[in-house]
Amino acid sequence: MAEGSDPEPVLLSVDQAVRACALSRSTLYQLIRSGEIATVKLGGRRLIPYKGLQALVERLTEQQKPGG
Repeated sequence: MAEGSDPEPVLLSVDQAVRACALSRSTLYQLIRSGEIATVKLGGRRLIPYKGLQALVERLTEQQKPGG
């Protein structure tokens, strides 16, 4: 991490995750329902761990490699 930059968020709201992944809300909710993306509930809010989004991208990248 570069000096002076903001730390990565630990948890994202659904809207933040939609923007971060360039997905539609409905696609994000489908991924949540299917178990592809884990969530946590804090109070009345559904939050998505940042590392969970990173893991999803890594899985998708691996699946799309030749022979993967």
